[in-house]
Amino acid sequence: MAERVALQRPGTKTLYISGYTADAIVHHGVADMSSVLLHKPFTSEALSFKVRELLGEPEAPRAQGASTALAAAG
Repeated sequence: MAERVALQRPGTKTLYISGYTADAIVHHGVADMSSVLLHKPFTSEALSFKVRELLGEPEAPRAQGASTALAAAG
């Protein structure tokens, strides 16, 4: 899917989420070394950090008592 999106929108950034190790994924040709991989299970903070890392944005300051709600689509 990421490859098809990249054909229509070159430069689109992709965050891969998997329970497999990065080596296993790269070895089977699913992702290249420049992709960002987030391993399961992960916290909302880890997801936020990876998205900001992928977009090249600085880490967001942590607000006291703030919570992050995530909805996952499978």
